[in-house]
Parts: sequence; structure tokens; C-alpha cells
Amino acid sequence: MRRWGLCWIGIGLLLCLGLEAVYSPAKPDSSRQFHAMTDRLLPPAPLTPADVRWIDRMAESEFGMSTLVLMENAGRRCAEVLLEQDATPGRVVILCGKGNNGGDGLVMARHLDAAGVDVRVFTWWNVDSMSPDAATNAKILQLARIPFRCLDPASTVEHLALELSAAKWVVDGMLGIGGTGPPRSPISEALQCSADFPGRHFCIDWPSGVSCETGSACSPHPFRANVTCTLVGEKRHQHLAGEFFGKTVIADIGLPRALFRQFGSRV
Repeated sequence: MRRWGLCWIGIGLLLCLGLEAVYSPAKPDSSRQFHAMTDRLLPPAPLTPADVRWIDRMAESEFGMSTLVLMENAGRRCAEVLLEQDATPGRVVILCGKGNNGGDGLVMARHLDAAGVDVRVFTWWNVDSMSPDAATNAKILQLARIPFRCLDPASTVEHLALELSAAKWVVDGMLGIGGTGPPRSPISEALQCSADFPGRHFCIDWPSGVSCETGSACSPHPFRANVTCTLVGEKRHQHLAGEFFGKTVIADIGLPRALFRQFGSRV
């Protein structure tokens, strides 16, 4: 009798386990989830400035992607990365050049403003002298009444020192990977102010004052980021310039996988 009792207990346990397997939802495989999150097709090699221009051109001409869409995706992702690093970023000062790196900064400002962040944007060029996409986003900031000011180059140090005294973050959207040679005025003065700023530093794609040809400083005051949002993929010489990048996040800006496959066959 005792042996039969143990047998029935065993059968009961097996039935319970079987019912649990049938009626309980399967537990997710965490290793597969992690693999899926990180298994993205990235450029097969670090990108040069020429590679970046090729990718932008192909995205528009072969895949019908508006350059405004790419700028929107880049700027939005930069805003997200900053907020992921600091959920309460206080005042954020964004320094924008007249090219597409500056345009990314203008989009970033709009998304930070939408998230309730106190954001101030400064440039040294009027809207008409900016790249077309940057100019479009500058006009949006003006219409949205987001603080956006064109500084007099002669008073850059004075005005930026005052603005940065109340800021927690400064963002470099001045030159990006398209910059060549030592930065000239007024960017050189802005870099000096950034170097004196004791708060946090955020870089869009590539730090101003750092040569993309060598990975070394080409300015007495290169931008030294705590966090960098690198767009599309790693850049050539980025590993040599690590001291200027800080923590680096590679941002997906929505480029199709087929484009990267074409790029891979080209390399």
C-alpha cells in the first residue's frame, strides 16, 4: 500500500508539471532577447568623412530618404541619449554650427524642449547662411519660440560665459566629422568657453577641435565630452580619440539594412 501511495504521488506531480507547462506562458529566453537587441547590421568598417557623405547621398538618391528625415532621426536620438544619461538635465546649452551637425543640434533642442527641458541654442550664423536642412530646423525653433540666438562673434566669450554659468550641460553641435583643420573664430572662442565650463559635456557625432584625419587635438581647447552620440557607426580614428569622446553611444538613425549591404560590397 505504501508503494502504491508513493506511485500515485509521483503521478500527481507529473500531471501538475504537465498542466503548468501547458497553461503557463513560456518564460522569455533572455539570451535571445539580448542578441536580438544588439544584432544590428552596422557599417562593416569605421567610417571616414567620405563614407558618411556616400551614405547620405545613397540614402537620398537610391532609397528615397529625405535628408530632413535623417536629421530629425539624428537629433531626436541625441536628445534621447542625453535624457538616458541624465533624467533631470537642468539647463542645456547647445552650440550649433551652420552645417548639418548644427542642424542635428537644432532638432535635439526641439525634442529636449518637448520633454520639458530648459534649453538654450546659440549660433553665429543667420538662418539664410545655414545648410538648407539646418535652416529649416532653425525656422522651426523660431516659430516655436524656443530660445535661439545668433551671437556676435566679438562677444562670444562674454555671452557664453554668462549663459554657461547657469547650465548643467553644454552640447557640441558645431563642426562634427565635416570639420577640417584647426577651428577658426568664433568656434575657437566657443571651445575655450566649453573648456572652462565645469559642468557636463555632450557631443554630437564627433568633437569639435579634434582632427577626424588623425584622432588628435587640432585646437588648444578641444571639446572633451562626457557623453558622445555617434551617428550611424564608429568613425575612423575614433579609438585614438577616446579621451575626447567619453561614454559613446552609436545611434541608429533609421537607415535601411540594404544600404549597409551596398556599403559593405563597396568597401
